[in-house]
Amino acid sequence: MRWSLSFLIFLIIIFGSVNVFAQQSGSGNNYLALTVNNSLTFSFKNTTDLETTQTIANALTVSLRSKDYNCTVSAKASINSNTTTPLPENMLILQYTGTSSTNGSPVTTPITLSTGNTQLFTQPKTSAGNTVNYNYDLKMSPLGYTYAPGTYNISLTFTMTQQ
Repeated sequence: MRWSLSFLIFLIIIFGSVNVFAQQSGSGNNYLALTVNNSLTFSFKNTTDLETTQTIANALTVSLRSKDYNCTVSAKASINSNTTTPLPENMLILQYTGTSSTNGSPVTTPITLSTGNTQLFTQPKTSAGNTVNYNYDLKMSPLGYTYAPGTYNISLTFTMTQQ
């Protein structure tokens, strides 16, 4: 049996707005949720902001429960704007910072997001329906001076696939 569970968060650079969608199966055996721990807004006010990586520490917690099946959680990004110089999706990076899982397998190197799914971690089925949490910092690579001023809408999609 194979199925996927997805949800989105939307980040708006400068004006910061977040929508979180979570999904749970009927009996509560399978669950995927995202907790936004800090404001998810990147602001670029001076040359230093444009030339250095910006980090939102402890930005996100991905929570899941998969009582019956092992699962993989992945993420992808898309960026839209009203400017003539759109940002590439690979400007966004998720950095794993910790988990409550004792048997999961997180990707511990920085994860550069793209328009395709990129694996964040694999998690064996959770015993007794316990929920496990994976924590991430969110980073924006240096923008430099190539991109036009404006508002950029960033969508991150997280998907849990059971195996």
